[in-house]
Amino acid sequence: MPDFVNNANVTRALSRPSLRLVADEASARSVSPRTGRLRARAASRVSRENAAASRLCSSDARWVLAVRTAQALEGGKLAMLRPERRRELVAMATRVGLRDFDANLVIAIVQDGARSGEGALGDEIVGRLGMLRAASPTNDEKSVLIRVALATVAAAILLLMALVRWLLGGGSSV
Repeated sequence: MPDFVNNANVTRALSRPSLRLVADEASARSVSPRTGRLRARAASRVSRENAAASRLCSSDARWVLAVRTAQALEGGKLAMLRPERRRELVAMATRVGLRDFDANLVIAIVQDGARSGEGALGDEIVGRLGMLRAASPTNDEKSVLIRVALATVAAAILLLMALVRWLLGGGSSV
């Protein structure tokens, strides 16, 4: 047995008083009513935001990935996921706008829920999924937006050229 692990050291460590944070009366009185109201409002906003973030609709990419992951798990409580199946799930997730990192987190959360007995898609799992970053627009959606913006700029340039030609007198042929 190492020297640092002996009965005297263990007894001494256990006999030390544990530390705890306690607000004294002076600090409790020093908080103004306005500060208390601001803290209460901030806590209320944080609570509302957390509740809103924990709700997922059935078309949310995080929820879709969680359901697909739960269906792909093998081995009951072992909640195993074959590597090729994981790659397929992550590829599907990136196609719908999730980052690789977030996709792997969703998979890990679902596996943890299945292994811990909470259920792969239980309420606790849904709450955890809601804390992850939502899917961003996919590259296809971004490219469509870029094309629309370029077409709008091109149309504006053509209209401007037609207006300049008309103002300079090149547009009247009577």
